[in-house]
Amino acid sequence: YMIVHSDNNATFILNSIIDVDVFKKVFTDLGLNAPDWNASDYPVNVKDVSLFMRALYNASYLSIADSEYATSLLTQSDFKLGVAASLPRGVAFSHKFGEAGDAVEKQLHETAIVYVEERPYLITIMTKGNSFDTLPEVIKQISSMVYREMTADTTALKN
Repeated sequence: YMIVHSDNNATFILNSIIDVDVFKKVFTDLGLNAPDWNASDYPVNVKDVSLFMRALYNASYLSIADSEYATSLLTQSDFKLGVAASLPRGVAFSHKFGEAGDAVEKQLHETAIVYVEERPYLITIMTKGNSFDTLPEVIKQISSMVYREMTADTTALKN
């Protein structure tokens, strides 16, 4: 539920039973600072977020089976704006989005592995603005441009 539906209640329940030291170790193993468990947020950048997706894709942190399972959960995300809205029907992808911000500034971020034939690619887009309503469209437009660029060579070769 936490992954597929981005359910904060599920996150809260998991946080109440998780081994905090193990959780922090994941971050430090990936070369990131350990999160402050008592802080209300954990600021990240595109590179930081992308590390997690790369670790799943390459099965460089979890076993192959566990990485595939985690990635399969990410294919089921019910967030259909942003990257999902930019891809043609039938293109497989694994993705996760996150929201942050306050009364003045809203943030919407999304990271995805897009499986385009033999050339999968990782895309991470972080946006901010004064309304959540406009940010998914920004992600959609950027993702669409990247998809067109990433598939331009394969389309030309087929023709």
